[in-house]
Amino acid sequence: MNKRTGAKAAIATVGLVLAAATPALATTVNVGGGTWSYDQGANTAWSNYKHASNYHASSVSIGGQLSRSGCTSPGSWSLASGSKNGGSINYYYDPSC
Repeated sequence: MNKRTGAKAAIATVGLVLAAATPALATTVNVGGGTWSYDQGANTAWSNYKHASNYHASSVSIGGQLSRSGCTSPGSWSLASGSKNGGSINYYYDPSC
């Protein structure tokens, strides 16, 4: 599992993750053979990952509370999000599970 720690200032926008939609202001990078998108909104933080050929997963830890996507089929977005609680935020992706 790979990790990215986020310490961004909160932006006054509402972040909604709907199905496979990638949030507009999210950081999106090509890593581990797939596409990883992660960010935070006013009240939530999310980590989404898509891999074309592997079962894969994503997760986000907020103040020590881990939210996981579960193992997701190739070609589909794994979606993980959690409510912000004032704690530190860590983003993860797993290119094969």
